[in-house]
Amino acid sequence: MRYMIKTMKNLYTYLGVILLFLHMNALGQQLPDGICKIENGDLVFEIDMRWNKAQQKELRIQFDLDSAMVVGIYNGDKSFEVDGERWEVEYIDRFHVKLYKPVQKRKTFGEILVNLLTGVIDDEKENGRPGYVNGPVYFGYNEFSKPSVRQLSGDQVKFTLNGHKTAEKVYLAGSFNNWLTYDIPMKKTELGWEVVVSLKPGKYYYKFIVDGQWMQDPANLKGEPDGVSGNNSVLFVTNHKFILKAYPNAKSVFVAGSFNGWNQAEAKMYKTIDGWELPVYLSYGTHTYKFKVDGQWVLDPDNKEVEENEYGTGNNVVNIGDPAEFALKGYQDAENVYLAGSFNGWKPNDIKMTKTTTGWLGKYYIAPGNYEYKFIVDGKWIPDPDNPLTHGTGEFVNSFFVYKPNYTFKLEGYPDAKSVIVTGSFNGWIHHGYKMHRNNGQWELKLFIPRGKVSYKFIVDGEWIIDPANPDYETNQFNTNNSVIWIE
Repeated sequence: MRYMIKTMKNLYTYLGVILLFLHMNALGQQLPDGICKIENGDLVFEIDMRWNKAQQKELRIQFDLDSAMVVGIYNGDKSFEVDGERWEVEYIDRFHVKLYKPVQKRKTFGEILVNLLTGVIDDEKENGRPGYVNGPVYFGYNEFSKPSVRQLSGDQVKFTLNGHKTAEKVYLAGSFNNWLTYDIPMKKTELGWEVVVSLKPGKYYYKFIVDGQWMQDPANLKGEPDGVSGNNSVLFVTNHKFILKAYPNAKSVFVAGSFNGWNQAEAKMYKTIDGWELPVYLSYGTHTYKFKVDGQWVLDPDNKEVEENEYGTGNNVVNIGDPAEFALKGYQDAENVYLAGSFNGWKPNDIKMTKTTTGWLGKYYIAPGNYEYKFIVDGKWIPDPDNPLTHGTGEFVNSFFVYKPNYTFKLEGYPDAKSVIVTGSFNGWIHHGYKMHRNNGQWELKLFIPRGKVSYKFIVDGEWIIDPANPDYETNQFNTNNSVIWIE
């Protein structure tokens, strides 16, 4: 569930920074100074009721306040309870209110000072909070006591909450909308409440908000800790269905493969009229699998694509995504050429390339993204000689390519610069970043950037600068600024 302030640990650190260095004026571009302070043991926000929508949004974003609370303040609400903490609203005058709650101290000023001196203030990434899905997700499936979430045509997904007929308002919130509490209102029906949203295949967290009270989906058997005192409901929007049209008298059938470490007792399939099935989410790429029928491994009789395994029995193959082609010119005398990269975990003998009249050709099924790769020619790792884009330094230089880019970073000027790099939250702020190239009098680089808020900077011959063409920026732990964009 969404936190009001990132975590109390981070909040207290930021407040320590305020009290020690008086740098609150750097927090907002549209907001005045002195909005947030400590007063008689309370955390206090002084809010102007004349602020426009943009300033209200800035308030929520800069201080990571719960969106429902910000809306409620401007609707005249007098108190709030979020994540077990009580917030009160006090009217100072006609145009100003004070939002406050007691501070729960988590760190000493000595600890704060140590963090400041070492450059560590916010040691938890935005997407590392319990309300957001962390790291790559390779595989997943749903478990419901009765269907409460259904995938319709296209990307449409219907959420249903049965009962609660006396409720006045019900909302849906989750990792797919940054836990905005008033963003997705549900419609009352004869049986309860429902809403349809658009979701791409993947893993999501969600909850219902019934008259201001957060609750899990009672029909969803899968949940993960929300970081407070309960669980988020877990949903996998599926993109593949395993089907076995055989063994109608079997007692149990499981599917296992490279996507789940060949766990033969995890993904139990459902019995159908003519066999077994299980809708799943599979990450982009090439996966191998088999069925386990009453303890015996069997191949999928309807899938003719089979590759060898170490037991000589073979595994079925399923491809998810689009095939990206890789070509290596020359090396006609080589006996074996393989392709390896960040898209397959750099496995050296996973993707064997095929010899052609001009060199070697290989393909791999991937999702839109930014990737590094190399060829392995008779055991020797080499970058792509025909690709000028590289990533890394020294001995660890890899060829770099972007599959289906959705954003172009541009920097005008700096014609004499020897090196221009873009780096940011999308790549972990690595110092060697992604190298930009000169094109039509400016530096640019096309990348695939995930949805949501993205902060970034350019590094010009070792000097870090914000984007001079982008008016949107925010402060960082070094009391400088980062440029900000939002990817829809």
